[in-house]
Amino acid sequence: MTYTEIVILTVLMNKDMHGYDIKKVAENLFGESRTINNNTLYACLHKFEEMGAVSSKVEHIRGKPDRYVYHMTEKGREIFRDMIIDYPPEIAGSDYEFYARVAFFPMIEPEKCLNILNVRKKALTGYIERLSVYDTHDHGKDHGFEGKVVSFIEEQVNNEIKWIKSLEAELKGKA
Repeated sequence: MTYTEIVILTVLMNKDMHGYDIKKVAENLFGESRTINNNTLYACLHKFEEMGAVSSKVEHIRGKPDRYVYHMTEKGREIFRDMIIDYPPEIAGSDYEFYARVAFFPMIEPEKCLNILNVRKKALTGYIERLSVYDTHDHGKDHGFEGKVVSFIEEQVNNEIKWIKSLEAELKGKA
């Protein structure tokens, strides 16, 4: 499952909505960085209906076209939980995929949360190793702005690893 699918189900978690409202709330969650086109939105909603994750009913409004109102089912909540737990290494480099899962840690067992954190930590560690080809710590050499960018990214990644370690400590206290 993708981040977009997680966001769509997140939007439906507490309130029934029609497609346009789902799209607007989801885009607000994405921020300015992403939008959902109607083809993607309705393909996801159709897929979720086939899976039994959502149901829909037609809303008739006089003088306007009919529209569908979508509702997340209990099975949808189970599917959503499974989507959060499903975190393969292939997507662990995506900030969106990671943050979407961390936001819903209260819904899953601490051991599963720890697994997600471990997968992300491995991805970040690998990223730092790949950055190490740029030896920006050689202070005798002028690395210019390239070195500044690499150093900044390394600092961000190291800060996230520290944050992950604090989350791990918190979760281990609950396990």
